[in-house]
Amino acid sequence: MSYSTVEQFLVPIRGSREFGLDRLGIARLLMLGQAVDIVALLPLGMLADRRGAPPVLGGVLLTFALALGLLGFGGLPLMIAGCGLFGLGMAGWTLPLGVLRSVTPAGRVAWRTALYRVAVDGGVCLGPLLSGVLATRHGRVLPGVLIALLVTTGVALLVGIAVAPPSGGSGACVDGGSGSSAPSGG
Repeated sequence: MSYSTVEQFLVPIRGSREFGLDRLGIARLLMLGQAVDIVALLPLGMLADRRGAPPVLGGVLLTFALALGLLGFGGLPLMIAGCGLFGLGMAGWTLPLGVLRSVTPAGRVAWRTALYRVAVDGGVCLGPLLSGVLATRHGRVLPGVLIALLVTTGVALLVGIAVAPPSGGSGACVDGGSGSSAPSGG
């Protein structure tokens, strides 16, 4: 929902009403986020491979929260910086799959990945509707609530309380790593 709020409401409405930007100015703000997303996508993936997905995702969510704060409450220069940070937050959209994979027993990874995709696609469809309804009734509260949710989740991932070992699993990695406790025949 945060993506929909930013792309379809926050940047266009604040940019035109508060800063007098025309369509080209709004498009440039949105393109800045997309450009940062493209540039940061592979480096974020490499960092997640080296450090683990949960702490990288936690940092990305905190960056995303900062971006929403700058976009929702900052002046034009801060809004421009917020668009760049928003692009960095968008580059981390695949990181939840790494967290999901690390805490899911091997036999359930495909199912949970499918559920993740349904949730993401559902958010893309329902996000604009919910953002529109909430923005018309609680316009100043919506960015703050989204920021609070992102900060809470980001801090939890950085601290490590949001990721628990899989329940009922063998502890084996999906790719056949160590931790398997298969009984030996004999």
